[in-house]
Amino acid sequence: MARPSQSPRGHRNPGSQPALRRQNTLRVIEVLAQGGPTTQAKLARATGLSTGTISNIVKDLHSEQRISTRAVVDSGRRAIEISLNDDRISIGLDIDATRMRIVATNIDHDLVGEVVSPLPYGHDPTSTLRTARREVDALLSAHGLAFPDVVAAGVSLPIILDQDRRPLIDDPRFPSWHDQDLAGIAEAVFPFPIIFENDANVQALAHVTWGPYSLNSVLAAVKVDSGIGAGLIVNGKILRGAFGGSGELGHLNISPLGERCHCGNRGCLQTVASVDKVLSDVRRARHLHQVPTVADIVDLTRRRDPATIRVLDEAGQAIGLALASLVTLVNPHAVVISGPLAPVGAPLLDPISRAVSRHAHPAIGPRTVISMSQLGERAEALGASALAAHGATVPI
Repeated sequence: MARPSQSPRGHRNPGSQPALRRQNTLRVIEVLAQGGPTTQAKLARATGLSTGTISNIVKDLHSEQRISTRAVVDSGRRAIEISLNDDRISIGLDIDATRMRIVATNIDHDLVGEVVSPLPYGHDPTSTLRTARREVDALLSAHGLAFPDVVAAGVSLPIILDQDRRPLIDDPRFPSWHDQDLAGIAEAVFPFPIIFENDANVQALAHVTWGPYSLNSVLAAVKVDSGIGAGLIVNGKILRGAFGGSGELGHLNISPLGERCHCGNRGCLQTVASVDKVLSDVRRARHLHQVPTVADIVDLTRRRDPATIRVLDEAGQAIGLALASLVTLVNPHAVVISGPLAPVGAPLLDPISRAVSRHAHPAIGPRTVISMSQLGERAEALGASALAAHGATVPI
C-alpha cells in the first residue's frame, strides 16, 4: 500500500522535482520562442527564475542541441545570448475588410518574406483562406521553402472570437464570417496548424515580441482604426477574458446621448474617435467636397493645419478619457497606440496622454508610459506570426 505522500505509480506528481524542472524548462523555451534570442540575465527576468536555475537549464538544452549560444556584449558587459535551434518558420496573416497581409518570420524573429493582396468587400472565410493558401504557396516557393518548413500560422481578424475561435457577433464588415467554424475550414485548406486571434490581441503580442517591451510587461496596446480595441498582455500572455471579449475599448460609453453605434448602443468611444470619424470631422471642419484619406490627414498634420489639429485633439481626449479607466483598472506598465493614424504622432498622442494623466488614478496615470507604435502596418501580421511560433512550441 502506497504511503499517503507518494503518488501512484505511472502518475506524474506535478509538485515533484522533475516535474518542476520540466515546467521551468518549458517556460524558458516559450520565452525564447516568443521573444527570440536573448541573454541569460534577461531570461531570468522574463521567467522569474533564478540565474542559477537558468544556467542549469541552458546547459541541459545546449547539451541536447536544442539551443545555440554565443558571446555578446549587452549594455557594455559580456553576456551569453541564447537562441532556439529551429530552422522552421511561422506565418502571420492579417485579414481585414479589403486587404490581406502575409508575413513569414523565423525563430529569431527575422522577416523572411511578405506579400499584400486585395480582398473583395464582403469576402467569406472559405474563399479568403483558399486565397491565403495560394499566396502562402507562392511566398514559400519564392524563398525556397515548403510546407514542412512551416511550424504553424496565426490569423489576425478584426472581430471578437469566442473560446472555440468562432466569430462571436455579426460584424457588418464581415457578414459572411459570423459563427463559422474557422478552425474546420482552415484544417481543410492548410497542411499545418492555424491559430485565429483578434487583431488587437495580436498587435499587442507584436509589441512585446518586436517592440521595446519585455515579456514581463503588463502592456495595453490600443488599435485605433474603424473600430477601437485594446490588446492586453500580462506576463507575456494574451488576456482574452471569459469568452474572448476583453479589451473592447471602442464600446465604452463616453456620451450616453451620442451617435448610435453599430453595436446598438449610443455614445460608444468609436462613434467619436475612430479613424472614420476623424476623416468625416476633418472634411466637415475644412469644408471639403470629399472625405480625406489617412495620408491626407498625416500631410495636413505635418503642415500644422489648425482644423485637422483640433479634430485630432478632440479624438485624442476622448480616447484618453476611456483609456484612463483601463489604466486605472489594469495598471499596465505601458500603453502603445497603433493604427493608421499613428504616423501623425504628437497631435494625437499628447491629448491622449493628458487625458490619462488627468482622469486615471493619480498614483497610476502619470507613471504609465504612453507611446505611438513603431511597427507600422505590419503589427498585426507580425503578432499573428509570433502567436503561431509561441503556440506551436514543441513540448519537452
